[in-house]
Amino acid sequence: HYSQNEDEADTVLANCETALRINPGLADAYATLGLYYLALADPDACIENASRAVELNPSSADAHSILGVSYLRPGDYETAYRHLKEAYALDQGVWISMMLLTSLNGVDRPDERSHYARRVLEDMRKRVQINPHDIGATFMIASAYADLGNADQARHWIAISTAFATDDARLTYNIACTQSRLGLIDAAINMLAPTMKLGVSDSKLIYMKTGDPDLKLVRQDPRFAEMFAAANR
Repeated sequence: HYSQNEDEADTVLANCETALRINPGLADAYATLGLYYLALADPDACIENASRAVELNPSSADAHSILGVSYLRPGDYETAYRHLKEAYALDQGVWISMMLLTSLNGVDRPDERSHYARRVLEDMRKRVQINPHDIGATFMIASAYADLGNADQARHWIAISTAFATDDARLTYNIACTQSRLGLIDAAINMLAPTMKLGVSDSKLIYMKTGDPDLKLVRQDPRFAEMFAAANR
């Protein structure tokens, strides 16, 4: 049961504890606990449990991705990149691709960033050929083009992505991140506002305010602080 919904936290914790009583070596349960603690803004507990999941099952993309994100939140981009690269080798899904490119925006590795951006672009174009309405894939095409320095194509695919209605806060948040990287500050602010209404965990709020390298330009805009102040009223 993977969930970052804090209203379901007790259920997630109880399910994991039950699973580990039955099978103390169940890697998926430790990975889920890592995600649970990530949502509760406890990176140390997240790292401890996700590391245990990786030890038990080094071939788990979930375990590597959760561990990678747990290092991403406090700004350890090198360690985050190492685990997210492992996760991407196992699963080229949208969320892992997002986090991999984000980690690369925090390290000085332009050749590797270009390499993975091209790979993600190729993977996501195949997904769009199968389903032109795959908003995750269309967004990742935009993100990959941004990493490759093709701002025109990035803007084009952002426009396609924002034409779809979605209640996925992860997607709207990451669209805002790409808009920020492209210098589209007004658009990024406008995208973050509904993202916060959709609901984000405490750890994500902390990351937005202090750590996400993609939001560097947006954080310099006074409207960003005003948006957080309004959300906390």
